[in-house]
Amino acid sequence: MDNSEFMELMDELGIPSENIIECHEPKDSLEILQNLEKQYGVDTSVAIDKSLMTGIPEDVFKKWTKAFNSFVEYHGDVSLINNHPDEYVLPDISSQEAGFVNSASFFVQ
Repeated sequence: MDNSEFMELMDELGIPSENIIECHEPKDSLEILQNLEKQYGVDTSVAIDKSLMTGIPEDVFKKWTKAFNSFVEYHGDVSLINNHPDEYVLPDISSQEAGFVNSASFFVQ
């Protein structure tokens, strides 16, 4: 199903286009993860483990965790995150190395 077919289906279902967000995964979640790592100066593997982190606001922790879960779900390449040396690095938990495998996904809110 291409983008126009999807939008037609949503229109048929009565879902307004302003309630549809186009996302490109794992590219979008990778960008969020890299920005948070840069902003807070810690690796994602450390930030998402609550027992290791203190000082990260709860809303940021939730955003970070959500982005990481999306990144892994869409087979993001974990070698592109966790770039802070001398920190614990999360092992590669994906069974396949993949680039940006899904050019567009849609989320209805």
